[in-house]
Amino acid sequence: MKHQATFWKDLKSGHFVSMVKEASQGQTLSNSQQVFNVMKPLFAENDDVEAVYCIFLNAKNRILAIEKMFTGTISASAIYPRELIKRILALKSSAIVLTHNHPSGCLVPSAEDKAITIKVAIA
Repeated sequence: MKHQATFWKDLKSGHFVSMVKEASQGQTLSNSQQVFNVMKPLFAENDDVEAVYCIFLNAKNRILAIEKMFTGTISASAIYPRELIKRILALKSSAIVLTHNHPSGCLVPSAEDKAITIKVAIA
């Protein structure tokens, strides 16, 4: 049990998150399982609030960067397309994968999730 507590403490530390992000750079993403595998440890640090991460990809779907873009509450997180587009342009990203967690554990996208997805896609 002590090892498990230490593991979760380390997992939630900023140092571990930085290591995960660095290790992921250059990795090619070609399916949702690969996205899940990359993001799972990052979402462990935000198990009590919604957090929105963006995976920035080059033209060959290789990871350029992974950044936490927005943090919200237990049930919602605002997404600002303008801020997202600024980062896309700054990183010269060809594609993105936008991800967020649901601290409640519910895997069904809310109406708000669907609406913001459309809003970001249009932007």
